[in-house]
Amino acid sequence: PLKIMEILYLFSSNNLSYILFKCEHIFTGINKNLDLLLETKEDFSKARRLLQRQGFVLRLPETVEKYKEMWSKLIQNQLYSIHLHREVAWHGLKALSKEPLFARKQSINKLIFLPSLEDRILIHAGHVLFENFSIKEREAEYFSQFRNGLEAGLIDQQYINKQLVKNHWKKGFYHVVYGKPELTVTEIVKLWAIKLVFEPTTTLYLAQ
Repeated sequence: PLKIMEILYLFSSNNLSYILFKCEHIFTGINKNLDLLLETKEDFSKARRLLQRQGFVLRLPETVEKYKEMWSKLIQNQLYSIHLHREVAWHGLKALSKEPLFARKQSINKLIFLPSLEDRILIHAGHVLFENFSIKEREAEYFSQFRNGLEAGLIDQQYINKQLVKNHWKKGFYHVVYGKPELTVTEIVKLWAIKLVFEPTTTLYLAQ
């Protein structure tokens, strides 16, 4: 959508370093929400100031969910929401180390930067495991392509496993991409526990 492109132009022209993610709905024009991962604290702060100057209002602060904010504005009777992310995380659970994402990012044009194929798969799997708990039809297709890509040697599995081991959810990832469409509460608790045992501060955050 044009208004989304205007925001990206605003950020790009102000030298912000960002990556779009979970953005398939943007490309098909279905949704007016945009998720952006910012590379540095300075980028995050500058993005907030730029949105505020454009008349966007902070609807969901980081006190609601750690590592992200949602800024919204009504434009020509359409509500646009820009989600600014400091980390790839859901419910305060950091899924990926973002430095490799920026090192491997793909440029579509001067405004649109996407994660690599491997990072896109990791992001979708993380979204399922840490927030949605179910695999939608579109995600099922991605995971099917991922499995085929692994068999054909087209996927950098070493990189994927390195991210998963570092962030403590390797078992959860493979459970999602090879598992059933729905996660049970028992499965969620077991898979989250593997990660949380290494992250006591995250456990404290979730308890609060």
